[in-house]
Amino acid sequence: MNLKKFLNSVAVASLWVMSISVAAQDRDPIRLISGFAAGGTTDIICRVLAEHLSQELGQQVIVDNKAGAGGRIGAEFLKNAKPDGKTYLVAPDGWAIFPTAMYSPTTLRYDLMKDLKPVAQLVGYPLALVVNSKVPARNLSDYADWLKKNPKLGQFATPAPGGQVQFVGWVVGETLGTPMVPVAYKGNAPLLTDLIGEQIPAAILVAGDALRQPRDKVRVLGVMADARWNLAPEVPTFKEQGFDIKVDEAWQGMWANSAAPKAETDRMEEAVRKVLLKPEVQQAIVKLAMVTPKFVPGIKMESNLRRDIDYWAKVIKASGYSPQ
Repeated sequence: MNLKKFLNSVAVASLWVMSISVAAQDRDPIRLISGFAAGGTTDIICRVLAEHLSQELGQQVIVDNKAGAGGRIGAEFLKNAKPDGKTYLVAPDGWAIFPTAMYSPTTLRYDLMKDLKPVAQLVGYPLALVVNSKVPARNLSDYADWLKKNPKLGQFATPAPGGQVQFVGWVVGETLGTPMVPVAYKGNAPLLTDLIGEQIPAAILVAGDALRQPRDKVRVLGVMADARWNLAPEVPTFKEQGFDIKVDEAWQGMWANSAAPKAETDRMEEAVRKVLLKPEVQQAIVKLAMVTPKFVPGIKMESNLRRDIDYWAKVIKASGYSPQ
């Protein structure tokens, strides 16, 4: 074989190897990182979406749980992941907003607005104020009047200190015109046990969690949203009852590594939009997670985040809370 033929054969072989490498790369699965434990709302959303995104993208999508530190382990994992557009984090707004409003990027070991890129909001759901059956209030006005007469009973349960629920509770107290005192628990399970067992008078819960509790043990006084929640239309909003609370609907969203190729994150955003329109996806998310599918594009999600971080940073400061 002469030199020219040899070089040509080497070039053809190199192209063949490259094509195999690219094909193999394309077959690498896309990972949805759930920053919370298996079986929770975030994990359920990931698993419903993974199945249908695999079909939409023509590529396997798998769920990888990186639970711990209130979702921060998942965020740090995404920051350090290869920025190829094949790794995404799914997490609730509280995870994104409150640590960012309280701590420096050095403390968190990631910068939410620089290291991560919003791809799309996935679902929305209101928070609800609930009381146990021992509390005589049937609506928010009754509850506000009862608290003014019994200020020492203005306690409400939170699943952890310094989180979203604690500061929402502070805003609720300001809105009702009576102080609300947070009592921190180690998670939702012991919190709900004490609420049902009448050891704590009130709690602020995700509306779906509130509705899962025995109706003869827990009473939902109002939801924090602009309109009644479609999954519980019988429960009035705070605003309907004359209390203009400055708390928006909660949500969960998807983030990418900020250095991921725009073409890949745009492709994922469009796939999410299409998947969330499917009736079977909507039904599964509502049935399994008790939240409402709600697509919001990444650019709007980012502007909402900036607004909310600014608002809640002011609330945290006004509440007098000092991060430990």
